[in-house]
Amino acid sequence: MAQLVIALLLVVGLVLSAPVLRNWIDQPITRVEVHSSFKNLKQGEVEKELADFLHGNFFDLDLKAMQARLVAMPWIRKASVRRVWPARLVVSVKEQQAIARWGKEQLISTEGEIFTPDDVSDFQTLPSLSGPAFQAEEVMQQY
Repeated sequence: MAQLVIALLLVVGLVLSAPVLRNWIDQPITRVEVHSSFKNLKQGEVEKELADFLHGNFFDLDLKAMQARLVAMPWIRKASVRRVWPARLVVSVKEQQAIARWGKEQLISTEGEIFTPDDVSDFQTLPSLSGPAFQAEEVMQQY
């Protein structure tokens, strides 16, 4: 009988203290780390894209939406976002590596992906390739 009472008291104590524990564990993000080689991409651009997501607490962050927003950026090939308790967010970004120009306004990466940065004027010395977009990887490999 005593064990049942103790177990019941523990359960009641946990239920009553859950909101306090959650508030203690679920802290606002105080530090964001962005890891990348940063050749053509700027860290400030990445931080700006993430700013809208950083208003919630640790467990409120939508990591999938953050990752999708980053991958939608022209210079980002791959991104991962993870939480590190108690209040840190770690972002790792792999940048596109341009191997050639594709038409007039686009670039093609070493993986054969076409991407459209805001400005391609710094890449005029790269070779110019063209063709149907669905054959970009094949054209790049033949080059």
